[in-house]
Amino acid sequence: MKDHIEPGLKAMLGEKGKLCVSVIVPVDRLAASREQNPVQVRKAVEEACERIDLFAQRQQLDNTEQLKAKLWSLYDRIDFLHAGEGVGLYASENVERMEYFPFPVKRKVQAGASFNVRDLIYKLSMEHVYLLLTLSGRYAHLHFGRLDHLEEIKDGEFPKEFVDDYEYTRPAVASSNGFGLKNTEGDKSAKDQIRLESFYRAADRALDTYLNNGTPLLLAGVVKDLSLFEGVSGHQKNIRAKIEGNFDHTYPRELETAAWQALREENERRRKADLLRLNEQPASALSSGLHQSWTDAFLGRGLKLFVEKDFSQRAHRSELGDQLSVSFHEGWAVMEDAVDDLIELVLEKGGSVQFVENGELSAHGGVALLKRY
Repeated sequence: MKDHIEPGLKAMLGEKGKLCVSVIVPVDRLAASREQNPVQVRKAVEEACERIDLFAQRQQLDNTEQLKAKLWSLYDRIDFLHAGEGVGLYASENVERMEYFPFPVKRKVQAGASFNVRDLIYKLSMEHVYLLLTLSGRYAHLHFGRLDHLEEIKDGEFPKEFVDDYEYTRPAVASSNGFGLKNTEGDKSAKDQIRLESFYRAADRALDTYLNNGTPLLLAGVVKDLSLFEGVSGHQKNIRAKIEGNFDHTYPRELETAAWQALREENERRRKADLLRLNEQPASALSSGLHQSWTDAFLGRGLKLFVEKDFSQRAHRSELGDQLSVSFHEGWAVMEDAVDDLIELVLEKGGSVQFVENGELSAHGGVALLKRY
């Protein structure tokens, strides 16, 4: 089943067997080096065009000029000021796609019988919708988040403003030592906190409309406001991270950066927890290494694939596709990156993929498959 796969990715996986071109290039955000970004991507596209010609010559293909034109059209549409840390260009007979990556990528230029989709899948694995609620004591602002981009929600429910309509008359001093004044001001402080808690409780109730199916919630504000909100919130299970600070007069990009950093740190904690659970599994529940993982994935046994982010391996695939070998076999198809093909295979069979850092699966040869049975 592929129903859970993002439609654009599904279309790319469906192009397997056709001439597919992938160009992934890191870009520099520093102003001093930014002018080199178009040059580096242009060189990668030129290299891709050369690879198209080589592949077409080996496979005796005609009319590749249209595919090259698609690549150059994608190149012309790149917004290098907002390209993040990497650019991906993908083109085939039926696909024309450009992606910006908000994380470091390695340069890859490939023309072959399938796309190099690893960075794209890694991005999609991080691209969960989340909400950011900023609290200031006077306002509650709600933002819709995806990766490192935020969009404030303004729909009548949010933003919320705390209206201070409490009438306070400063009392006369009750005694020469001022104890009466202190008690009255302490009473006002307690009432202020109660009213602020009521304001945050109303904001929390308003979140019911937006927090569906475990949507992650990030909180931002000074410690006092974060503590007050958490104390009255009914959405404790949704709260993934807290960002401490005063964001009343923060530029939008600074808030986006803070939210994205907090989300990445939380995803990192969850990744480590998943890896710990993987290592606690009995040997019978796992396939270790590229060869055994491929065999079980081909048979549809793959529930979740764990793979080191930059692990790759050139290999050969049998005619039926059920066997894999790093050695040459007459008549077997060459896979420039069998790990990338394994990722696609697991997804096509209804499994999921979890990326981990390089070296974290050294005991499994860089890749491990959690089996369904």
